[in-house]
Amino acid sequence: MDKRFERSEKIIRQAYLDLLSNKINSKISVSDICRLAECSRNTFYLHYDSKDHLLESIFDDIIDAVEKSCRPVVKDFTYIGRDESKMFTDQILKAIEEYKTFIKVLLLQEQWQFLQKLADVLLSSSVKEAELLKQTYHLPHLIYFTNGIVGFIRYWLQTNMSLKEAQQQLHEAVNFKFEEQ
Repeated sequence: MDKRFERSEKIIRQAYLDLLSNKINSKISVSDICRLAECSRNTFYLHYDSKDHLLESIFDDIIDAVEKSCRPVVKDFTYIGRDESKMFTDQILKAIEEYKTFIKVLLLQEQWQFLQKLADVLLSSSVKEAELLKQTYHLPHLIYFTNGIVGFIRYWLQTNMSLKEAQQQLHEAVNFKFEEQ
């Protein structure tokens, strides 16, 4: 891809992010984005069909990164221990970290469909990997687990917790056991 094209796209996305930090999405126009990005509307439309297409494109990039992070860490689910569990959840949080600023803004904008897409991709990736490895899985367990990760991601992004702290806390949460009295 042409470096100028990539640079323009990056500037447009950053302008949109900056605007979303201060305005609700419905009040942002393509003209606002172009003004802040210091580009023409023609340049914007070379990259995106509309503001909604821009938002969807950013969603897709985040979801693709998360989907790639869901690669299996074992060849047999019966061998998933604490270390393997931590490796798996660490991969997911690293993917989120790359887009952390944008995701925080999306959550402030109450873009709940993003959280649903995130939960859906975690679930579908888990099912796909189980089927590829010819492993049996319990769908309600996977739904509970993947939605729990999404809930934790939301919690993490609302705090000032570092990636390393988030990884440790998620690992502890996944491996939590009630103490017997």
